[in-house]
Amino acid sequence: GTDLTPALAKALSAQGMKVVVLALKNVMVGNQKAMPRNIPRALMEDLTETGIQNTLENLQQEYGPAGMYIHLDPQGTSAEVFSENEETVARTAFLVAKHLMKNLTEASRLHYAAFITVTHMDGELGLNTSGYFEPVSGSLFGLVKTLNLEWDKVFCRAIDLSPEFNIPTAVEHIMAELHDPNRLISEVGYSSKGRFTLVVEQPGAET
Repeated sequence: GTDLTPALAKALSAQGMKVVVLALKNVMVGNQKAMPRNIPRALMEDLTETGIQNTLENLQQEYGPAGMYIHLDPQGTSAEVFSENEETVARTAFLVAKHLMKNLTEASRLHYAAFITVTHMDGELGLNTSGYFEPVSGSLFGLVKTLNLEWDKVFCRAIDLSPEFNIPTAVEHIMAELHDPNRLISEVGYSSKGRFTLVVEQPGAET
């Protein structure tokens, strides 16, 4: 529903990747933006688990097996405690992960495979108290960290971008993360302060 989708699709295609955009209904994510002519778009209308599974199977029959999935989370507009749309979008990402598990793990044995989520909470993994974002987006970080443990060879990364970034900057950061050789981290934030992740602080020796 934003200009980030066609811009990222174009950047991926420029690197020789076969890109297919899997879109949700306009009522959920806003009006769809025009795609470059060489990039097909499929509308996922049935968001039941069976509907999602059938859509993924049909897409792969037409375009080939999936080797990478990038979830672009819609940007929140208010600090709602609960958003039904965002819950549906997050649930969809979880079910897509479930039904792409076989394809992505098989692809990872042959070449590079990835599962990426991109949120726009605050660029600091939701730890900045300023700004507005829907907290359900945080569930995607738990999903990615779990997949990172369970899918040994699949590159799994959750990226949180500051909503203040323009489209070229957002694309640049996403593309940089796709090629990050460090697989010891699974979540990264980008804000005006730079790039960072979270680490466990070791307690000091007791006196």
